[in-house]
Amino acid sequence: MNSEQYTSRSHRTTFKPKKSHSTLKTVLTTLGVLLAVVAIALGALGFKVYSDAKTAVNAAQDPKASSISVTTADFANKDPFTTLIVGTDTVAGQKVATTIVLAAINPTTKKTTFLNIAPDIIMSDEKTTFAQFYREQGLQATINKLQSLFNVKINKYALLDMNMLGSLTQATGGVAVENATTFSADGYSFNVGTLNLKTTAKTNAYLDYRETDTEDSFLTRQQGVGMALLDNLKQPKILVTHYSAILDTLSANVKTNITFADSRTIARNYYQALQTTTKINLHTNTDKSTGVAIKSLNTTKAAKAGQTFNEALAN
Repeated sequence: MNSEQYTSRSHRTTFKPKKSHSTLKTVLTTLGVLLAVVAIALGALGFKVYSDAKTAVNAAQDPKASSISVTTADFANKDPFTTLIVGTDTVAGQKVATTIVLAAINPTTKKTTFLNIAPDIIMSDEKTTFAQFYREQGLQATINKLQSLFNVKINKYALLDMNMLGSLTQATGGVAVENATTFSADGYSFNVGTLNLKTTAKTNAYLDYRETDTEDSFLTRQQGVGMALLDNLKQPKILVTHYSAILDTLSANVKTNITFADSRTIARNYYQALQTTTKINLHTNTDKSTGVAIKSLNTTKAAKAGQTFNEALAN
């Protein structure tokens, strides 16, 4: 085993800004498509599953949804719509936004476009990071800020607990992933080669391992588990066998203003759009004068990204 440092989830007290966001973006893309795949696939499995799916989606309803102001979209009319996805982790007992993504779902172009907003980017007009703004101001203020900064309309939101990767691994019967580094964490040993992850605890230990000098390997592991889960959830046999555990996991780790009626219409009218994804790169300014790379976003570059995002919504 090498000498890389490990910090467990329960003892993590600081949030280290990611050195690479491309892999985490892929993971959130995977989770977004994953939710769609579950909703679509379960719709054809009979009344019992239909009833259970309805219960799970209702359980995932954010109790504060009625007080959160968003723009209405007509799903029955196949309007393009946007979704804000916020992935959170627990740091020092607090929920911290580790991923912020805007998704544009367009049934006419049959594409879903993702704009990844790294939480450690400083908003020039606010002098604070997106993560700090979300933590201090809350969801409604964040929605308002993103709409203003990028000149976009937000229709739906989904708050994801990033612990769900471990829970979903167990719920779907386990995954096989390729591991590039030998290490031990939380009593588990992980060797180079193919690993079979079957439990929440073992998967979380695998995902939570942190190297001293980089988080790139962590992001690669997270991506590997996410992609393996997506493969699992595309298999009807796994859905039939494990649907109850899958639904329980999703309802426990997702809070959203997407209703069960919404999900049925989205599954029917936006299926093809959810199968093809693309991304928009958010260009920032980088200041290395202090010896640490600090990224900031000014209103001009935000407006340009917002324009590209809105173009993805055009018919």
